[in-house]
Amino acid sequence: MRRGGCFVLFIMLVAAAAQAAPADAARVSVEIEAPVAGNEAPLARLREQLAARLLEEGFAVVPEGGDAEIVLRLAPRAPGWLLRAVVPTETLEREVADCAVERAEERLELVQKATELARKALHARAVSEAALPPGAASPAGAAPPATAVTLREARRSATSTSATGRRVPAGRELSAGAGVLAQGTELQPLARLAGRAALGPRLGLDVALGMTGATTAYRLLEEQALVGLSGRLAAGGGLWFDAGAEVGLLVHEYRAIGGSGWATVPDEVALLTFRSGLAMAPHLGLELSVAAGLRTHDARPQTPESWATSGYLVQGGLGVIVY
Repeated sequence: MRRGGCFVLFIMLVAAAAQAAPADAARVSVEIEAPVAGNEAPLARLREQLAARLLEEGFAVVPEGGDAEIVLRLAPRAPGWLLRAVVPTETLEREVADCAVERAEERLELVQKATELARKALHARAVSEAALPPGAASPAGAAPPATAVTLREARRSATSTSATGRRVPAGRELSAGAGVLAQGTELQPLARLAGRAALGPRLGLDVALGMTGATTAYRLLEEQALVGLSGRLAAGGGLWFDAGAEVGLLVHEYRAIGGSGWATVPDEVALLTFRSGLAMAPHLGLELSVAAGLRTHDARPQTPESWATSGYLVQGGLGVIVY
């Protein structure tokens, strides 16, 4: 009963996707082989996520066995999966190692790489049709060739993996870096530690800790603790962009030079964030971050000239990201 319900839900999703897709969208069907019995729930979620992602990418998802221009097949190959995209002119293959559909982040990785393979197959089909002599019929009914063309032999898709093994992060990641915080006319050094966890193909949960300080008439420290959401866009060549919003707490600490004891003033902050990342090696990249926002209060010790006179702040920096 549970398995039947999941199948019906998937068929309903496919039907809705087909209706929502543009009339000229490439038709793709999804076939997923179950690795073991009793694994229906994770496979059903994988089907739903893959169908939704294909629709986002402009494909029309049709039921298995329907009039598909691209057949996308996912089969378990211990300890990972073998992905295959079949078009009339050729077959593209890709192996995904150490991937289990029971874990959300690994399902996400499988969805991203399967979508990438579908895009590659669509491109191969377009190139093949463009090479036909004028007036020649499209090989829509031709059988796939016996020899598969793997992605190791084809050009790596820039969205996920390059020829050097670079890929856009798809699960959990951690970054550390340094930069500058501007509050009013003051510039202060900023150290930052941040993390991101994928909640979906594009959406992620962000957390960040930061610290800045200055010494003028007062010795000043400021700590940040932020949380937020961001959306991710892969741009190719191992490059990606994040845009989002964060809210959190600032803690101002200060004392007069030569004085004793620290005074503490809490404050709230809201930021709009923008980040750009570039994969440099497997699981390692560089990140440029910029954020701007407002503090809810203008907490300052006796308003010395060295402190900001406005409630806004801008910060930016460079960091290293591990994923």
